[in-house]
Order: sequence, then structure tokens, then C-alpha cells
Amino acid sequence: MVRFFYLLIPTLLFTQTLTFNIRSEYPYVVSLAFYSQNREKVWPSKESVWLLKDSLTHTYTIRCNEGEIICYGAWVRNEQTQYWGVGYEGKEACSSCCYRCNGASTPIIELKNEEDLKY
Repeated sequence: MVRFFYLLIPTLLFTQTLTFNIRSEYPYVVSLAFYSQNREKVWPSKESVWLLKDSLTHTYTIRCNEGEIICYGAWVRNEQTQYWGVGYEGKEACSSCCYRCNGASTPIIELKNEEDLKY
């Protein structure tokens, strides 16, 4: 039992959070997920996404490993070829959509209409 306890300590000490603040100004439903660049991890999960159905700012706090790089990917619902950030399944390149897991919050990330939408 004592050995098991010591095995858990390193994992618990390096767990951190990252809070994303995201607002969609796109007129239709947008799907959203977050992708680790350091391991095979997706939030909320590989099988589900969050949906942005309005233009309010939504806050998503995820648990991640300290120092881990997390990128957001968003896409027009049921149209994965129109995206923001790293897009559907996190496969696209982006210049400013990734953040380090360090207990901080992002500025408000705005998913704008056609001018920011990638194809």
C-alpha cells in the first residue's frame, strides 16, 4: 500500500489547469475541442465535442500536465473543412491557437465570421 501511494505523488504534483475563454460570432453552430500537442489527449474526449450555439463567452477549464501545450480546434458543425485553430481532429496548422498548461486563462478567443474562417 505504501509503495502505491508514492507512485501517485509525482502525477498529482504536476497536474495543472488551463482555462480557455471562447466566443463564437459565427451565425451557425460551431463544434469545439482541445488537443494536446504532447500526448494523445483530447478534451472533452475523442468521441465528443462542445457546441457553441450562441455569441456568449464560454469558459472551459481543463486538467492537463504542467507545461503541456494545448491547442483549440473549432469547426462549423457537420462541415469539418471550415475551421478555426487546429480544426477538426487537431490536424491543421495555426499560428496563435496553442497555450501552455500553467494554471492561467487565455484572453477571449473570438471565432469570427468569414474573415477568420479557414477552408
